[in-house]
Amino acid sequence: MEKLPGDRKTQSGMEKAGSGSEEQKMLERQTRVIATFDSTVYAMEAEKVCNQYNLNGRLIPVPKEVSAGCGLCYAVSPAEREKLLELVQHGTIRADRIYELEI
Repeated sequence: MEKLPGDRKTQSGMEKAGSGSEEQKMLERQTRVIATFDSTVYAMEAEKVCNQYNLNGRLIPVPKEVSAGCGLCYAVSPAEREKLLELVQHGTIRADRIYELEI
């Protein structure tokens, strides 16, 4: 097995990708703006449209703090909020609600 930069061995001798700081960074809560949807179809359409408009985000499971119909939401950084809101306001994306929260 090729060793990648930042890899380390676990107790079992298997190599584990990534450094401790990378893992910690992934676990840190970050503020995100999320759009929820009434159906999975709307969520998938939103992902496609957002990619076309170069909106930097992704589909994720709806956080437990939020209740949504289909269980998926599109999450972006607060810096992308205006782009997301514009797409929703123009009806390009059929979002149910928009939230800002730490996830």
